[in-house]
Amino acid sequence: FEVAHNAKKPFTVSSEHQEIEVLGTIFNVTNYPGDRIVETVLKSGSVKITYQKGRGKKVKLTPGNLSSFNIKSSKIKTKKVNVNDYFSWRSGFLSLETNSLTEIMTKLSRYYNFEFTIQNKDLANQTFSGKLELKDDIQQIVQVLRETTEFDLQIINNNIITK
Repeated sequence: FEVAHNAKKPFTVSSEHQEIEVLGTIFNVTNYPGDRIVETVLKSGSVKITYQKGRGKKVKLTPGNLSSFNIKSSKIKTKKVNVNDYFSWRSGFLSLETNSLTEIMTKLSRYYNFEFTIQNKDLANQTFSGKLELKDDIQQIVQVLRETTEFDLQIINNNIITK
């Protein structure tokens, strides 16, 4: 979201687990069904987040910070991050920094609209760093992953399976 501040017309983003009052800003929200963590990253300006299951706890973010909310435990954490990693999709690439294969495949599946299965648990936790060009189609992404790893990826219908 990229929102200009207007005190007479406040802009609010509501989801199942949080409400974000926008105070003139650029921010990113990650909140998908099935996720156990909801994240809000602030690039500029400020936002005030009210967590529904966090007993209405409020967090005001400053630029360069991330607030994460664990849906099961209701724990809230904030930390300083490299915001470019969270906004890279807007520039056409996915920035990875020690992300597990499960995290990578989850992000790619949302972007390209496919399902994935990782059959090997050790492989699911293996981490990767680098950049993936999102202008490429999923077959090209799979080919890049094949060339940089020691496992096999297959595309069957709309499902990517690792072995």
